[in-house]
Amino acid sequence: MTRLVRPASVEGHPGRVVGLTATYTPRILPSATEPLQSYRADGNLDLTQPRIAIGATKAVILATGGNTSNVHFRRMFDPR
Repeated sequence: MTRLVRPASVEGHPGRVVGLTATYTPRILPSATEPLQSYRADGNLDLTQPRIAIGATKAVILATGGNTSNVHFRRMFDPR
């Protein structure tokens, strides 16, 4: 995701989020020639366009997470 889409602000207050824009940045391992694929792609968007815009019909849920700072937890899934 690169940007949240909001309507123009009214009276100095930003509008609600109505969509987002995203870019396609495939990950390729150093020893591989093809991008990584999802293990379980059921329900994933399968797009390879350089940029896309997605409009929300009901809601936009923004979540983040990761385990890069927790070395013990990270090694449970990736021994590197």
